[in-house]
Amino acid sequence: MPLPKPWSSPGEDRHRALADGELTQEAVLAMVDRLETDQPARAIQRRVLSEGNHPWADFLSAPVNEVALADAIETAPELPTPVPSGQFDIGAVAQAFESDGLLMVDGRQPRRRR
Repeated sequence: MPLPKPWSSPGEDRHRALADGELTQEAVLAMVDRLETDQPARAIQRRVLSEGNHPWADFLSAPVNEVALADAIETAPELPTPVPSGQFDIGAVAQAFESDGLLMVDGRQPRRRR
């Protein structure tokens, strides 16, 4: 799996122990920086890692304050209410299922079973 661009290792140092170690260090530090933000979701992630005794918790600061899960969940954008077209005929749908429970209309026939 290729590394994301910020951590790609161009040039002749590819697959050398020191270059690979430095690249790993950069990737780990970038991930730690991302988890160390004040965002509520990141605080919950740190708490879960810490309380679960996960090895990654050793790289992170434990959250000082409890964070409510509701604070970490983004509010979904409000979607417009659809306007009914008035073209849906529930009777026609029910009738299509009446024949052995198959949705066969307009002369369609079920496939033969093999």
